[in-house]
Amino acid sequence: MRKADREIKDFNELEEILAKSQVCYLSLIDADYPYTLPLNYGYRDKKLYFHCATEGKKLDLLRINPNCSFAVSIDHELITDGIASHCTMKYRSVCGKGIISELQSDEEKAFALQVLMEQYVPDKVWDFKGGCFDRVGILCLDIEKMTGKKR
Repeated sequence: MRKADREIKDFNELEEILAKSQVCYLSLIDADYPYTLPLNYGYRDKKLYFHCATEGKKLDLLRINPNCSFAVSIDHELITDGIASHCTMKYRSVCGKGIISELQSDEEKAFALQVLMEQYVPDKVWDFKGGCFDRVGILCLDIEKMTGKKR
């Protein structure tokens, strides 16, 4: 990291950012260019969980190559003193990489959906019965490395 004084080294702070953010930008490998999309997610124990359709470009790409990267950020605030060239942004962010896979069992999917819902509605247990698992894809990103930065 070029500006070492902005690096977040405390793992608990990295987890706090992942717990508070609401959108994760996921980048998959698509030939010559990254394929990046904003997704709702849930975070727990160095894993990111996403829901998706059971078919589509995202699944096609990750089945070819499960390597991916991600980014989240929170606490955005413009800081200015009235001179355009003096503007900056206050923020905290986490970027990382890992391997993404599709969850298969109903038990794994129920756990992941609970984690995902807790990201937005904490302290509520959700009931995912009624056959929804065959209509939804659930992805799990195992985080191999992540770094944080703040200003």
